[in-house]
Amino acid sequence: MTKFSNAPNHAWEIVLGYDQEKIMSDRAAKAVVQAISQAEETAR
Repeated sequence: MTKFSNAPNHAWEIVLGYDQEKIMSDRAAKAVVQAISQAEETAR
């Protein structure tokens, strides 16, 4: 048996991890855009 023999049983954890990373990345990108927009408004 290899250490990856159990991987198919835990595939959902990998998918969940990717999904959580995507959500965090999207939120971070939105926050950056918002911060830039606010900085531009303040600079005017």
